[in-house]
Amino acid sequence: MPEITYELRVSAEEQAGPVQMQVISYDSEGENLPGVSVRLEIGGEDASLGSDGLVTRLNLVTNARGKAYFVWTRWPRTQPLREQVSVIKATWQGLDPFVFIERFRET
Repeated sequence: MPEITYELRVSAEEQAGPVQMQVISYDSEGENLPGVSVRLEIGGEDASLGSDGLVTRLNLVTNARGKAYFVWTRWPRTQPLREQVSVIKATWQGLDPFVFIERFRET
């Protein structure tokens, strides 16, 4: 099962709300690939992949444009604001899709 890891650095100022993230899947020719099941895992107990509580594992499926969205939040929210580094691991089935994680920026 292929996997990648993404190191997310979040400044104290960014932690006022959730950090918007996206998973993007491509095929071997560089075209966006829909319908790819991706499992995300976050290490440590100081961050969450959800906004309603501690979520350390999350299953997503990429949409028709080959993208899926999620949020990063600090956990617990009562901890002091400081720069944090979270490692997010993504795994998926098959050799053809390539998956990567990045911050979501609206255009």
